[in-house]
Amino acid sequence: MKQLIDHILDVAKLKVCSMQTSRIVRRQNEEIEVKNGNVEALVYDEILGFGIRVLFQGAWGFACSSK
Repeated sequence: MKQLIDHILDVAKLKVCSMQTSRIVRRQNEEIEVKNGNVEALVYDEILGFGIRVLFQGAWGFACSSK
């Protein structure tokens, strides 16, 4: 993921963008479901995503993905 963002920001620099920012977000979630003192379910979820914002010739551009 970081390599992809680094590549995109390098391209933005070549295009002479006035500004470029990026962020990587990793969200983890754990759930335990208990009924009458017994564990009914265990759930683990992880989402990884990124967002990129650029300012080019006075116009903002934004892209993101949750892959």
